[in-house]
Amino acid sequence: MKIFIVAGGTGGHVYPALSVAREFKKNSSKVFWVGKKFSLEEKIAKDEEFKFLTLNTSGYQGKNILGKVKAIFELSTALIKALYLLSTIKPDIVFSTGGYMSLPVGFAAYCLRIPLFIHEQNSVPGLSNRILSKLSKITFEGFPNSFRNTNNSIFVGNPLREEIFRQPKEKDKEDTDCEPFNILVLGGSQGSSQLNLLFVDALKVADNSNYWNIVHQTGAKELKTIEAKYLDNGTKYKVLEYIENIGQEYQKADLVIARSGAMTVSEIAALGKPSILLPLPWATDNHQYYNAFYLKELGAAEIVESNIDNAKILSKLISDLAQDKERRLQMGHNAKDAFRSSSSIEIYKFINEKI
Repeated sequence: MKIFIVAGGTGGHVYPALSVAREFKKNSSKVFWVGKKFSLEEKIAKDEEFKFLTLNTSGYQGKNILGKVKAIFELSTALIKALYLLSTIKPDIVFSTGGYMSLPVGFAAYCLRIPLFIHEQNSVPGLSNRILSKLSKITFEGFPNSFRNTNNSIFVGNPLREEIFRQPKEKDKEDTDCEPFNILVLGGSQGSSQLNLLFVDALKVADNSNYWNIVHQTGAKELKTIEAKYLDNGTKYKVLEYIENIGQEYQKADLVIARSGAMTVSEIAALGKPSILLPLPWATDNHQYYNAFYLKELGAAEIVESNIDNAKILSKLISDLAQDKERRLQMGHNAKDAFRSSSSIEIYKFINEKI
């Protein structure tokens, strides 16, 4: 079988597609991946030995008039190239995880009568997936009931990277008389200045932070700024631009503090971690709030509005959770029940039954 993957732009689109691509490769399928040149998806495709194909297009939402005209022109030219690629390669299926790049490929697949399958990671569908859901054989949902008005949607959860399930190495485990409270702060690979500053401000007003052991991912832009703010604090900390062994840090964490992108929420839930989520205020369609609210409603997470004035609120919530192990354990248990753990396998099975 030949599968044509379209996923690009952010890790939120790319990593779920990678999990599905690996599942198909494991079952002897040949994987073709279309994306932008010099991108995350190109690097991944090369590392995984997938055949990588380039396609140039850009987003439409949030642009001015000239930007929108440019996006429509690029979409038209990308559609022509997508038609050429698909008619040449003749894949058995096309699998898309959304984003503006998925539109020309999805349209081309529909025109050529190649079965199209899409996956939406967020609780609120993006524009491209809202359009393509009308053309797809199956629309897979990362959160339940994202597509309320379609008959072809199936809730499977979000396919997750194998890396997040790595166990901590023995040498990484703490061996102290007083067990520390381990906090994992995910400020984003690109760096979320607001979240990073809000957390360090919360740290300043905390009463018992001397017992906290913090691993803080800041992103490249924020690294030096945030590192400087820790210097006079007295807390045990590690500030990193990017966390290579993310699975190990998840496993060690007693509490995760993060934005509420779809994949972050899904990873936190899969590992059964209690969390405090600070949704990105300007996320499209406020989807990060609804992602976070899904866990909040299940009793698996707490939500704090991402506002620099909320440092005291965040500090008190962290302190309360640090002192209440039973509450954290219950939140972690509730998180485990939020999603299925074998999304990639389920997607593979559903697609094979449909073609």
